[in-house]
Amino acid sequence: MIKDYLKENNLIITPNSSKKKVINEINSLDKLVSYKIMDINEFLRNYFFDYEKEAIYYVMKRENVNVSIALEYLNSLYFAEDKNYNNPKLNKLVSLKNELISNNLLITNNNFKYYLDKVNIIIYNYILDPFYLNLLSNATVVDISYTKKELEVLKFNSIANEIGYICSDIKEKIDSGININNIKIVDSGSEYYNVLDRLFSIANIPISIPEKISLYDLPIGKKVINDLKNDKTFDEIIENIEEETLLSKVVSILNNYVSLDIEKEYLIELITHDLKNTYLPKKTVNNAVSLINIDEVNSEDITYLVGFNKENYPKIDKDTSFLSDNM
Repeated sequence: MIKDYLKENNLIITPNSSKKKVINEINSLDKLVSYKIMDINEFLRNYFFDYEKEAIYYVMKRENVNVSIALEYLNSLYFAEDKNYNNPKLNKLVSLKNELISNNLLITNNNFKYYLDKVNIIIYNYILDPFYLNLLSNATVVDISYTKKELEVLKFNSIANEIGYICSDIKEKIDSGININNIKIVDSGSEYYNVLDRLFSIANIPISIPEKISLYDLPIGKKVINDLKNDKTFDEIIENIEEETLLSKVVSILNNYVSLDIEKEYLIELITHDLKNTYLPKKTVNNAVSLINIDEVNSEDITYLVGFNKENYPKIDKDTSFLSDNM
């Protein structure tokens, strides 16, 4: 348990899926503990740099690429040291990184490394590669212990057969008195969602499937893009949005660009990307089988890992896996 590793001041690095569990455990203690909690991406942004829309726009123009590839460039900069490489792609990244720094487009937290020297660092529920472990050489890595169980591995020739078997097995477990809220399926991606929804519906088993509806998929998304194409101002775009949740999310997106001088074509592409990656709050389904991330597996639950094959599990990265073919 994480409480065994806490000191007076703590930085806890853990996946987003584990944050709630960690916070609940700390709040249950009979003493006050000072702590910050972040995932590994938040750590990188504080340790090295963060960036905003202006940096994305700069890379788009410099490299003549779309938003997604510009983000690949920026996120790869974390791994590029300021030195000469034998790899042309890495040297290109170093040059880009220095250019962004000279143009004040990377945001640095100058106090963060000083903070790390003063705090007890705990890595919880993460399996990190050497790059991160070298940065966090003074951290305590907390391994989560699991009760050993007999694991049954079955092979199926289609997703439908795989999910059909799971439906039948879950139905037996529910009929035997097992609480449906303790039955989980590790989420292996959207290719499973339609089959899960269809077969669990036929079996009359409630299941909570992630429903990610982006603003771009809604009429409001199309309206925002059309308004931008028609040269409407931001104030004109939001003035007729009556639904409070939608208004708040659109305003949040547009606020990122209020003070920036960006050509229209780039502005539309950037805001389109934001609309596609901004989602409405998910509806919660109570008393149902739920889908979880693999790092949320709990030994107290009955968990099914679908799509178990060498392409998906375990994930193995090469040292230069961050170098996209798009660069």
